[in-house]
Amino acid sequence: MIDEKYLRKVPSSPAQAGQRLVITEADCRQAVEDATTLCRALATLMTG
Repeated sequence: MIDEKYLRKVPSSPAQAGQRLVITEADCRQAVEDATTLCRALATLMTG
């Protein structure tokens, strides 16, 4: 659910307070994959 705090942080968002977010399983899996890729890249930078 979109709240006022989010809208203050992202004022250009077209979303409205109280709007429901619809997140699919594919969206969730992609987010996990992206986070994993980012963590691996950061670990590589840290270990050289």
